[in-house]
This record gives sequence, C-alpha cells and structure tokens, in this order.
Amino acid sequence: MSSKSQTNANRTNAKESTNPRTGYPLGQGKARSSRNSTVHGLTGKSPILPGENPADLLDLAGRYRTGLHPDGQVEEDLVERMAIATYRLRRIARIEVGYFDLRLRYQSVPEQINQDGRADPLAFAYHYDCNEDQVFDRLSRYESRIQREYSRCLKETPEQPASTTSNPRLGPAEC
Repeated sequence: MSSKSQTNANRTNAKESTNPRTGYPLGQGKARSSRNSTVHGLTGKSPILPGENPADLLDLAGRYRTGLHPDGQVEEDLVERMAIATYRLRRIARIEVGYFDLRLRYQSVPEQINQDGRADPLAFAYHYDCNEDQVFDRLSRYESRIQREYSRCLKETPEQPASTTSNPRLGPAEC
C-alpha cells in the first residue's frame, strides 16, 4: 500500500502529464499500435494486410461461390473460410519466394563451403535457416494449419452435381 505522500506525489505528477508522446499526430499512434500484432498476416483476424488489394480476396471468394453454389448461411461461411485459407496459402508462397530472394541477396555461400563453385546457394540458404531462426519450420506450420482449415471446409461443403459446374472443388494451388 502506498503512503499518503506517495499518493499526493502521483496526483501532482498526473496533473503535469502531457499524455503519451508517440511521435505521431493525435490518433495516429493508436491506429499504428492497433496493428502491432500484424507481422506476416497468417494468423490475424483480418485476412487483408495494409498494401494488399481487398478486391483480390473478394474476387477469389466470388469464384468459389460461383463454383460451389453455397446454399444457406452455413455453406456461405464455409466458402468464405475456404477463400480466406486459399488467400493466406498464396501469401505463404509469396513469403517463401521473397524470403529466399532476400537470403540469396544478402547471405552468399561462404567460400570455404563453395571451394569448387558448385554449392547450391538455395540449399545453403535453406540449411542456414534451419540452423538459425527456423523460418521455414514456422512457414510450414502455418501452411499446414491453413491447409487443414481449407480441407475441413471442403469436407463440410456438400458435393455438387457434375453438370452444375466444370470443376467445383478447386484446391488452393489450382485457383
């Protein structure tokens, strides 16, 4: 329990407070901090990251609806979850390609490993990351989780007659 003098000192200090200093105009600091948990966009509540075009996801969901013909809210929700899972699986592919590109640009194969000039830089980048930050283990875990989500939705979606659509069950990589 704080003493009476500590309580009075706290009250005096609080009166002199100028509020948080974020370096951003009023309101922008809160908006920025609300996105602190958005790192890679694979686990967040919103499937769209800043800089991504929401129309891409809407278009994908529309193609799923056209192909699967959901009947009722439950099937509509399943189709939406499948579209989001596919969208995130595509993001994982972009992250993996981009990450390898960065790694190959900034982490060359050490000369003692590549004395004959035949060492594969891609294999070295993969080996380096497996021994360091486990980037690909994490990507694989996210990919597996999202793929399971997609598969669960696909199992719960009723089969469509073959005459209704040419290929109603497109997988994430085939869309």
